[in-house]
Order: sequence, then structure tokens, then C-alpha cells
Amino acid sequence: MEFYHNQEWEEALKVFREQMGPEMNHKRALFYGAKCCEELDDLECVKKYTKKYLELQPRDKEAWEMLAHAHKRLFEYEESEDALRKAAEL
Repeated sequence: MEFYHNQEWEEALKVFREQMGPEMNHKRALFYGAKCCEELDDLECVKKYTKKYLELQPRDKEAWEMLAHAHKRLFEYEESEDALRKAAEL
């Protein structure tokens, strides 16, 4: 988390990717990996890690909002609305 707290996004992402492992089942690493991707403006990466995270932790409003924001910035308005709807239900 040191790289993350120091806003060294690329280095932090490397650490989180290692923690995710091949199964991508480490919730904390997925969430913070997505946050790093967001800071790096890699929106496809945000979507990938956030979707996987939400499979494991579906009741996380902040993650649904992060996913909605990524979809919106990619002009995927229907997907963005779906994610916002899910966030609002929480």
C-alpha cells in the first residue's frame, strides 16, 4: 500500500496484480488495482478489475459507481446507467 499512498500508481498496480494471482480472487487487490487504473486513465483496466471485484463483492456501492464512471467515459451509456442503478439499490 506504500506505493498506493504515495500515488505511485504504476508501481502500486504491479504489486496489486501480483496479489491478485492467476485466479484474480483477491478482493482488496482487485479494488485497489482498479483505483490505480482509474488514476492512470486506463478505463478498460478499471472495468476488468472492477467487474471481477464485483463478482466477489457485489454489494459495494463505491465499486459500482467506479464502474459506471468508467463506462460513461468510454461512451458506454447504457452500461453506465445499469451500474448506477445497481449502486442506487445499495
